[in-house]
Amino acid sequence: MNRLKIVLLAFFAFSITGCLEEFNNIELKEDGSGTFVSTVDMSTLIEMAEAMGNGEDIDKEVMDTTIQMQALAEADTTQSEEMKELLKNGELHLMMNTEEKIFKFTTTIPFSNAQQLQLLLSGAVSINATEGVFKNILGGKSDEPPTGVEQAPAMPDLNSVYDVKVENGKISRKVNMERYNALKQNPEVSQMQQLAATGMSMTSSIVFKLPAPAKKVDNTLLQVSDDKLTVGIRYNMLEILDGPEKFEYTIEY
Repeated sequence: MNRLKIVLLAFFAFSITGCLEEFNNIELKEDGSGTFVSTVDMSTLIEMAEAMGNGEDIDKEVMDTTIQMQALAEADTTQSEEMKELLKNGELHLMMNTEEKIFKFTTTIPFSNAQQLQLLLSGAVSINATEGVFKNILGGKSDEPPTGVEQAPAMPDLNSVYDVKVENGKISRKVNMERYNALKQNPEVSQMQQLAATGMSMTSSIVFKLPAPAKKVDNTLLQVSDDKLTVGIRYNMLEILDGPEKFEYTIEY
């Protein structure tokens, strides 16, 4: 196994749950259906691999593949039947080019109604399904890490502290204090706070393309386009640890 694969597997849990940089784009139609597109950019891991190589070049690898999520969803025993039905219509697109320092994957999932969008915005998309794809692509044969590779601890999903509600003409996200307090007890959180103290960021952005102009937004961090059909927010997820209320929002349209 080349050095890049070792680094990717060692940092996998950190990357997938404490996304280094994620972009979420939601396009809503008048009937409540739409498309949820989430891109996670892990290109920084290639730079980490180079740094660990003391200046040596890492093996050149190029990958551009699209995987249908139906089989992965059906095999995932951790998800409800409702979620499996939603995930099986999605696809996962992986791009990796070590020479150009590109490593990212995009999940595209169509949804039919507000309830399905609420599931997606609540962070319920299966991490296990995505992990299965990476194990197959990177040559993993089991749940055990390769010989000589230390298993990285799974970092908590910071956005899981929010309750998301989607209804006709309204999208809201509010802090669930019970989940937030439980998150603070997670032993991995102290490591994340140390990362925040060094200036490191885990950027997340959410952009909604609305079927009608926004009538009201209650958070000054939300950016609204001139035609009021696009509303978005971009923030450092590590800041959630010290003040989750800062990233609550309500959008009415």
